[in-house]
Amino acid sequence: PPEVTSSGVAVIRLEQKGGKMNTLNEGLQTEMERLWREHVAPNESVKAAVFISAKPDNFIAGADIGMLKAKKAAGEEESL
Repeated sequence: PPEVTSSGVAVIRLEQKGGKMNTLNEGLQTEMERLWREHVAPNESVKAAVFISAKPDNFIAGADIGMLKAKKAAGEEESL
């Protein structure tokens, strides 16, 4: 779960397993939403949230191009 500092900042660390870098894809989006819903939204002491990478050298390398193409082909671009 995210760490919440004494000043009310939720620190949410993102890490996609099995790769050197995080990429924006449905799995990461789902994980971010879950963390928010389960740990941040219900916590009244949280005043702000920061997303950081658990990987040492980067935050997010970019979007998963295959996912973007699939969303566009299905007419689901706005779901991102």
